[in-house]
Amino acid sequence: MRTIRIASKDDLSIVQKIATAAYHDTYVPIIGLDQVGFMLGKFYNLNALAQQMDQGHVFIIAMDEGQDIGFASYNRMEPEGAVVKLQKLYLRPDLQGTGLGRFLVNEVISQARETGAKSLQLNVNRFNKAKGFYEKLGFAVKEQVDIPIGERYYMNDFVMEMEIDD
Repeated sequence: MRTIRIASKDDLSIVQKIATAAYHDTYVPIIGLDQVGFMLGKFYNLNALAQQMDQGHVFIIAMDEGQDIGFASYNRMEPEGAVVKLQKLYLRPDLQGTGLGRFLVNEVISQARETGAKSLQLNVNRFNKAKGFYEKLGFAVKEQVDIPIGERYYMNDFVMEMEIDD
């Protein structure tokens, strides 16, 4: 049975491990090994992940039969919390297509609703097949952005959003 737990800083190595596997599987064909290495080093080192927690990002970890199998993170985008941003959603590559991604997104939506949020927003690489997954969940493209992240690299993303209020 799948369960969710809120991650603590002690869980950040689990987040890092799952992200590394998912990044290589998902992004090497899209952006190449060099940019994947750069992004993992910048955004998924343990200090960066701890800093994200300190800045209000909530990490949730999905478990199945005692195994950590995926995670998501989110934060409130504005002081009123009307918009929550899904910052990260990664699962073990062998579990794609099993409903785990939907399970994690539904948990984020549930937690966002509890804070009074009215919409959930995310960024997805414009060439990532996950865009279709998000569209099936009810997200729509709001805009296209190119975000410089350092060392001549950019994140070429769609910003997607869905309404979550009842």
